[in-house]
Amino acid sequence: MTYSNPTTSAPPRQRNFSRAAAAPPRPRHQRNAGFTLMEILIVVFIIVGLVAITLAAGTYMRSAAQSRQTAVLLQTLHNASTEYQAQMGYAWGDRPNHWNDPTNVYDPDNTIGWFLRGTQRVPEVYQIIAALREQLEYGNVNGDTGPIAANDNWGTAIVYRHPDANMTDEPIRYLPPRHRPYFASAGPDEQWGDYEEWQNRERGEPHDADLAEQAADNIYSFELD
Repeated sequence: MTYSNPTTSAPPRQRNFSRAAAAPPRPRHQRNAGFTLMEILIVVFIIVGLVAITLAAGTYMRSAAQSRQTAVLLQTLHNASTEYQAQMGYAWGDRPNHWNDPTNVYDPDNTIGWFLRGTQRVPEVYQIIAALREQLEYGNVNGDTGPIAANDNWGTAIVYRHPDANMTDEPIRYLPPRHRPYFASAGPDEQWGDYEEWQNRERGEPHDADLAEQAADNIYSFELD
């Protein structure tokens, strides 16, 4: 009988406890590096808003500067009128011959032209008017070259409003009545409107809305004193 030797039997099978090499982790979903349509639209809206604000502020500042410069022009003309009265003893336009001067052959409603040509003959007044050279229009009247108009900073002619002036042009004759002469600008809208309609609006009375709005931005030298 054959006996097996237990010591020589096959070694027991060893279990392999080593784990298989771990697989690399799955890559997570990566965000696209570009901008979304919503983000682009938001940026565009912000830029448009900033541009609109900048343009509005620039327009306001430019209009405010033009109003200040026009006010300076009116004040300087007022100073010229005051100096003329101081030198002559009366305001220009107080004498009938002022409106019949043959050298002042202008449109009857161009009263600033009559004033400029009539008062510059006084040396003290001429010096004041000469400082406005860049804002004056010059022309030749009967061989005599001189200022024929003064324009505000919006290009509209300044008006010299004298109580005795024959003002037939409809918008201009709606300027406020005063006992003494003054100068006026139609303002940024370049429309005279009707001063009385504007006054009615301010008092809460019935008024023409368009004429009142046009007159609201007019600038008058008597308001600058």
